[in-house]
Amino acid sequence: MRPKRITLAARYLIAKAGVVALLSLAVSRIPAFDEPITIAFTAILCIPSAFYRGLKTGIKNIYATVIGALVGTILIVTLDNDFLAIPPGIMIVCLACYVLNWLDHFPLAAFTLLVVSYYPEESIWASSLDRTVQVGAGIGIAMLVNWAASRFRYRELYLGRCRELLGIAADCFERLQRSFIAGDADGMERLEARFHGLFRLISSAIDEMADLKKELRLRKESGGLSYAAVVSLSRIADRLASVAHYSWDVLWFSPRIFRDGLLTAGQKQALDAEIDAAAACFRGILDSCSALGTPARGGSGRCLTGPAADGPVAAAGLDSPGEEDLCVSSLRMSVGHLRRETAELAEIVRTLREEASARGAGNSA
Repeated sequence: MRPKRITLAARYLIAKAGVVALLSLAVSRIPAFDEPITIAFTAILCIPSAFYRGLKTGIKNIYATVIGALVGTILIVTLDNDFLAIPPGIMIVCLACYVLNWLDHFPLAAFTLLVVSYYPEESIWASSLDRTVQVGAGIGIAMLVNWAASRFRYRELYLGRCRELLGIAADCFERLQRSFIAGDADGMERLEARFHGLFRLISSAIDEMADLKKELRLRKESGGLSYAAVVSLSRIADRLASVAHYSWDVLWFSPRIFRDGLLTAGQKQALDAEIDAAAACFRGILDSCSALGTPARGGSGRCLTGPAADGPVAAAGLDSPGEEDLCVSSLRMSVGHLRRETAELAEIVRTLREEASARGAGNSA
C-alpha cells in the first residue's frame, strides 16, 4: 500500500495539535481549570473531528460532552458504585450517539463519562460539573484554534502550486517534444528521471486536493478557496496524471522505434504534427495559468491551437502497412490520447480561469 503523503492540510492538522496542547497547558494555570491532562486530551481529541468541519461540529461536541456527563453522574448516583457505572454508561452513550447519528462524537462522550465516573469526589454533582467544565475548556480551545486556522487565506498558495506543477509538466513535455521530433532516442531515455519526479509531484497534488475536498465539502468555502475551485484543481491534477501517463508511453516506446527505424516518413511526420499540436496547447495552458486568480485580459482563454483534438492530424500521412509493429501501434495510440488529454486539460484550465475572473470581478464590484 502506498504510504500517505504529508500534505499541506496534514501540516495544518499537526500544527493545530501542537497549538491546542500548548494552549491547554497555559489554560491549566488558571485556578478554575486545574486538570491540564483532561483539557489537553479533550482538545486534541476534538481537533481531527472538527478539522473538516466548522462551528456545527464544535457544538455537537459540547452536546456529546453533556450527554456523557449526565449519563455517568446519574448511573453513579443510581448504582452507588463508580466502577459498576462505567460499562453500562459506555453502552448507553454509544446507543445515544448511534440514535442521534453522532458516532463521530462518541469517543468524546465516552471520555467525558470516564472523567466524570472515575473516582468521583464527595459531592458527585459538583464534581461532575467541575470535570465537565474542564472538558468544555478543551473543546473551546479546539474550536478557537480551528476557527483561527480557517481564517488563513491559502487560495493563492494552492493556485500558485497548480501553476508551478503545470509549469514543471510543460517543461518535461517540451523536452519530450524536442527529443521526439529530433528522433533522439538517447535524449528521451535521459528524460525518465525527470518524469519520475513529475509523477511524484502529481501524486502529491492529488492527495492535497482530496484533503481539500473533504474540508470544503460541508463548508463550501474556506481560506478564500471555493469547493467548485477545488473540484477544478482536482480535475486538473487528474487530467495532468493522464497526460503524464501517455507522455511516459511515448517516452517508453520511442527509443526502440527510433533505433530500429520502425517509423515511415509519413508516420513520423503525422506524429510530429500531433506532438507539436499538444505542445502548442501546453503553451496556451501556461498562458491561461498566468492569469489564474486575476481577471482575464480579453479573449476567450482557449489554448487549443492547430487542428481540432479529434481532427484529421492523427490519420494524416500515415501509411497503411499490412502488419504494423506493436510498438508503433502503441506509440500512435499514446500520441493520440496525449493530444486529446492535453486538449481536455486546457479546457479545464480555461474554466478555472473564467471562474477566477468572475470572482475577481465580483470582489471589485
